[in-house]
Amino acid sequence: MIESLLGSRLRARVIRWIFTHPDQRCHVRRLARLVGEDSTNVGRELKRLAALGLLAATTEGRQTYYQALKTCPVFTELRGLAVKTQNMTSTRHRRSEEPDPVVALLLDGGARTLEEAQEHYLNSHIPEVVNLVEGPLSDEEFRRHPLISLLLACGSRGWEDSLT
Repeated sequence: MIESLLGSRLRARVIRWIFTHPDQRCHVRRLARLVGEDSTNVGRELKRLAALGLLAATTEGRQTYYQALKTCPVFTELRGLAVKTQNMTSTRHRRSEEPDPVVALLLDGGARTLEEAQEHYLNSHIPEVVNLVEGPLSDEEFRRHPLISLLLACGSRGWEDSLT
């Protein structure tokens, strides 16, 4: 289910909006305007998410309205991710509130699994890792750095050993 859920940027945008507004119901054209995407594609994503049991779909006349399904087993987790990334992307000016780059990769469709997102993030930051290794940080500061913490948590894949 998670691969189906987080497989595209559009899906991430739809989930982010729907789950940060769980009490609002929305029809396809309105949501398409809100997320800045084509209504045909948004409609297709909404149908997929409803089929997965994540959204409630209510048809009134010729309009179908979608809303977060609060009885969905993963409602709390999806809402938490949506709120976290929504708040983080709107307050990037403060480093402490920047989005978790691994979560952002998952939600924006840049990776399909947590492991893939972590690997992509680490691989794209090799120069920063080298600078940290060669830098003036104390051992404690070095180990507390978010990039190094992630590297240590993921374990060595081989190339990291050559940095020390």
